[in-house]
Amino acid sequence: MEMQVAHDYGMAKRKRTLYDWEELYRRQMVVGASYQELHRVITIHLIDFVQFPSMDRYHTSYHVVEDQTHELLSDA
Repeated sequence: MEMQVAHDYGMAKRKRTLYDWEELYRRQMVVGASYQELHRVITIHLIDFVQFPSMDRYHTSYHVVEDQTHELLSDA
């Protein structure tokens, strides 16, 4: 668990989100282990500012998908 208090409205916070997600996923890797042993990683961000002004929802969910077909790369 990590907690940060900041009013960061820019792209830097989004990049940090991806970095944190990758770091949690990568820490599971053990030399010689199968990729099948990796568990899903879910990050939850509780923020006190509007990250996406164009959305009227307070909950959003993102996945890594192909741009045109929207095929899910992984459920990681």
